[in-house]
Amino acid sequence: MKVYFILLMFLASPIYSSTKPITISKVSDGDTVILSDDRRVRLIGVDTTEKSDPRKPLQYFSAEATEFLRKLIEGKEVELKYDEQKIDKYERTLAYIHVKRTCTAYDRFIWKIIHGDIFLYEHEDHEVDIFVNKEIIRQGYGFAYIKFPFKYKKEFVEAETEAREASRGLWKEGGKAEIIWVLYNKQKPFQVYEMTNKLWGLKYKNFCFTRKTLEEIANEIKETSRFTNELIDRDLWIELKKRGWEKIGGNDESKE
Repeated sequence: MKVYFILLMFLASPIYSSTKPITISKVSDGDTVILSDDRRVRLIGVDTTEKSDPRKPLQYFSAEATEFLRKLIEGKEVELKYDEQKIDKYERTLAYIHVKRTCTAYDRFIWKIIHGDIFLYEHEDHEVDIFVNKEIIRQGYGFAYIKFPFKYKKEFVEAETEAREASRGLWKEGGKAEIIWVLYNKQKPFQVYEMTNKLWGLKYKNFCFTRKTLEEIANEIKETSRFTNELIDRDLWIELKKRGWEKIGGNDESKE
């Protein structure tokens, strides 16, 4: 009975560690890295803004998130820990990453210049274990990705709340910094207009979606934003037309 009990306890544990440290050879973006054995690793429970997808425009704070992760772990030996799902549908390894770092007085001085009073390391001249996934969120470089269950969901959500309340990183000025960045980079916006009878209209580029409730407008933005940056206008019009959109002037390009 004791043998079976020990075996069941082992199987019930959702976290498994790598057997030995491994080196990060390259940081691809704020939540994806490549190991020295060429495995691509997606960090569990964290999502940073888009940088490397060629179908999408560069998103706010993506470059900063990538640089933060690069300085923290690129070229360093790290420990990987896994949850119940170890590989995703893109054949990336899913992992928590831990790195040991020693903070010097110079590190703290530079960190304070860049980030104000936010210290990555709590102890000077002592080696500390940094939970990288959580630290990205806590410092405001990413969001808690809670679409799927994972062991540290509550802890990561609390880290995001901490970053937001402290206006760190992408939460700077309560989000105002992001909208200023979006306008400066001239990204194509979804435009919402009030219509008669308490209904609303939606415009994107040269296409419109009209006389809907606010709930329908919000849902349409959510659904169509998944592919608006991936398609050329001709193909985009074909998809939008299926969803009940209309073209503002011009010919029906789907028939050309």
